[in-house]
Amino acid sequence: MAVRPYETMVVIDPNLADPDIDKEIEKIKNYVVTEGGEISNVDLWGKRKLSFEILGRKEGYYAIIKFKAEPRIVAPLVKAYRLNEQILRHIVVADTFKAPLGTPGRRHKDDDDDGRDSDDRHESRWED
Repeated sequence: MAVRPYETMVVIDPNLADPDIDKEIEKIKNYVVTEGGEISNVDLWGKRKLSFEILGRKEGYYAIIKFKAEPRIVAPLVKAYRLNEQILRHIVVADTFKAPLGTPGRRHKDDDDDGRDSDDRHESRWED
């Protein structure tokens, strides 16, 4: 099966000690690696104020992990998040970022293979 890029964000209970928070993050990384995935980036945001209380907590420890893996590991990962009482919130998304329009090398959706951009094609209709 094809390997795809994913990004997961978890909000961990801020009342945990730093070694315990690190242990929770390591659990996620170890799961991905043991299932044949590859961690590409770990971004620890640290403690941040939540926009609303979750289980009586006003803060959470945010961590973002980017990885490449087969799609089959996502459902068990989400299930593990749900069962882990230390994880307040979580999300896993396919990391299919595309460059915004106007970025060099990015084509407009209306472009065809004749090399002209969409404005040239529309103008040529009125030349005849």
